[in-house]
Amino acid sequence: MPARSGLKQPDPVRVAIAFGAETVTVDFDRNGFTENWLRRLQAGIDQNDLSAASRAMVEILLGWDLVEEDGTPTPVAVDVLADLPFGFIRALDEAIGDAAVPSSEEGNDFAPISSTASTDFSAKQETRPNGPVPSPSPTDSESLSPT
Repeated sequence: MPARSGLKQPDPVRVAIAFGAETVTVDFDRNGFTENWLRRLQAGIDQNDLSAASRAMVEILLGWDLVEEDGTPTPVAVDVLADLPFGFIRALDEAIGDAAVPSSEEGNDFAPISSTASTDFSAKQETRPNGPVPSPSPTDSESLSPT
């Protein structure tokens, strides 16, 4: 019988995040992306903990090709992530989310699970079924007006 620990062995996945004129290549542990990981992230967000996203990313990031101005490797650390533009963190979160669930070609016939966890601390925008602008109210046509 397989051991549970065997399922939790690191599964490195590489993603490229384009941000402005730069592209950062990131390696993360797909098997670190778990329900409990999402739960910890969501708990931090619910508590308005602005470092929750950075801590969650550090848990699953294995490395990246980001370097300092002098060419030395930039460590994967909470304070480093907290100092990067929020747009990059959001792009990183989306890239990891997209790559975390194997595609059907990799043996997973299920659609990716959508998480309520988000690193977006800004106000949520209302989603309307007909697009960003509400449809105009219908007007009575003459043929349907009571006579």
